[in-house]
Amino acid sequence: MNHILILPKPKKLELRKGKVDLSQGVSVRLKDERGPRRPMMLLTRGLREMGLRVTVEEGFPITLSVEKEVNNRYGEEGYILDIAKEEARIIGGSEIGVLHGVRTFTLLVRTHGVEMPCMRIEDFPDLSLRGVHIDLKCQMRRSKYLLELLSLLSEYKANAVLLEYEDKFPYRRHSIISAPDALTREEVRLFLEEADAHYIEVIPLLQSLGHVEYILRHEVYAKLREAGSIYQFCPSNKDSIKLFSELAEEIFELHENIKYFHVGGDETHLLGACDICAERVCRIGKGGLYAEHMMNIRDVIKNMGARPMIWGDMLITHPDALRKLSKDFIIVDWDYWSTGELVDRVLIYTVGAFDSSNIDKVPEDLRRVYEPYWKSSVPGKFRGFPYTKFFKDQGFSVVVASSTRSYGDTYIAPNYTRHLPNIMGFSREAKRQSAIGHIVTSWAIRRCPPETTWIGLMCGIAYSWNVHTDEEYFKRAYALCLHGLDNGRLIDLMMALGAKMPTLESRPRYNPARGLWERDICLKEELEQLFRSPEVKHHMNTVQRMRRAAHELLETLSSSRPRWNRRAIEVWRLEAMTMRHKCEFLLTMYKAWRIFRGELSASRASIKSLIEELSRLRKELWMLRSEATRILGPVLTERALLEELWMRYDEEASLLNETIDRLARLLTSKD
Repeated sequence: MNHILILPKPKKLELRKGKVDLSQGVSVRLKDERGPRRPMMLLTRGLREMGLRVTVEEGFPITLSVEKEVNNRYGEEGYILDIAKEEARIIGGSEIGVLHGVRTFTLLVRTHGVEMPCMRIEDFPDLSLRGVHIDLKCQMRRSKYLLELLSLLSEYKANAVLLEYEDKFPYRRHSIISAPDALTREEVRLFLEEADAHYIEVIPLLQSLGHVEYILRHEVYAKLREAGSIYQFCPSNKDSIKLFSELAEEIFELHENIKYFHVGGDETHLLGACDICAERVCRIGKGGLYAEHMMNIRDVIKNMGARPMIWGDMLITHPDALRKLSKDFIIVDWDYWSTGELVDRVLIYTVGAFDSSNIDKVPEDLRRVYEPYWKSSVPGKFRGFPYTKFFKDQGFSVVVASSTRSYGDTYIAPNYTRHLPNIMGFSREAKRQSAIGHIVTSWAIRRCPPETTWIGLMCGIAYSWNVHTDEEYFKRAYALCLHGLDNGRLIDLMMALGAKMPTLESRPRYNPARGLWERDICLKEELEQLFRSPEVKHHMNTVQRMRRAAHELLETLSSSRPRWNRRAIEVWRLEAMTMRHKCEFLLTMYKAWRIFRGELSASRASIKSLIEELSRLRKELWMLRSEATRILGPVLTERALLEELWMRYDEEASLLNETIDRLARLLTSKD
């Protein structure tokens, strides 16, 4: 393996004798007048931002061109980058192919310097759609940050963003839905213009059945609730379709030339709950009810000029719905638990998880459909990512969806020991099944800071481009390309911070009165449950291990000097400090709890020592809160920042004050 590290990893890279020196300036030119001008301007701007002198006539020559031969061999997105002693040539199969070559060349200059070896790269993507999910339902990011994110994603050849507005779109006709920190119409326009400038397709997501708490919490829409629940529209109420259509129309008004429109449709657990829907289910089944509603939604989107996307989980639960669903739906097959070609269990949404010990409990009608897709040649194992092939076999186009932030993650960092194999494995399965592409989802209700999700986002983009990327190569290239650090071990330490930890898992609950996602249990109650658990010793050992992991990451970060994206490193430092603090908080609170219960001796010396430790933690907590405000303030809106601070620090502060006061009273009683 050569020493060149870039993301995504090129398909072919051949090092040649000799070097080129760009320090005296470069000359960027087109092979002919009709050549790719936008990539030329981006290359010129990128090199100048790195301090290079760029002219048209003087300096080391870089020539850009589009050639049919490259298109024939590697497709429109393919490119050849040929760096020789005399000149560098960037040849694309189309303008976008030239752009990819420009991105690779710019990244080489940034990461390897103005003196670089001669080389030839021939490259093209494995998947045509390489996207990430931006979820705005909570942890709302500022407009400036979203624009910066688009620029970052484009540098690594992402070409799609699945944008889930929820209540952050500036609706006019239904303005009551829009949150106080929703984007303005001008901010939406700026985002779309920036995406277009970076050749990124923006795919809006508007839920059409479930996950509509943010709409149905308002009494004006109460008649649309399924069986009185704010979670789901009633699919038998025609006004549900009317409202969806009106909301979609406003999105289309700002999103010109939409190619795809995601209509949601996942986790609709209340199918058939109301009397009218129950009667329909008796006639056509839950699958039929779901399919009829989605076909009405499909007509709305098609009439507005886009192709609909839909989550695949309910179609797995009710495969009979596929017979009534139009083939112009693109099914987005989300699977966050498969981690490779072989797995220990399979899932059917709303039905359950099954392994070799209980696979016979799968309902017979579903088992007949899916057993051919689950079955492997290895006893006790099942095929991972089984439903992509199933959907393809039914004649549907498929986009796969992994996750960098989902169920089970703490609010410190994602659990990358689960997420990275999932992302890598699903990219490979998408390639095997000729899927359109791959979207890495990132669910904001899991609360870990956006920068901590970058490893997963970049992994999805990199593996969607080249599914044969080696994991160690990815880690080293990520550290170098994202931060200018030649330390793949750093990524391992970051990954360790996302392990499962008591009291830190983000378990959200929607508060309809406030229109916000909150913790579903107060910290005091959660500690009580933890300390009373028969597994408390095991949990405290986990806490000790995580404290060591946080300390090791902090030591490594303290000696690291990132050259760019420094704020992301600051975020990881904040998270490591917060994790170490939370571990010490839990260990100390456990001592206090045992003293209050009479399980530990309560001498004056031990109580005073405990008060001192809790007071130190309280002081440290306010320091962390101040750091979080400084680091996250430029990223999150004021409303979102206050929610984060409450969850991370303020609730703990109240509990620390209460515990210190209680210990002080206990100490006084011993006088």
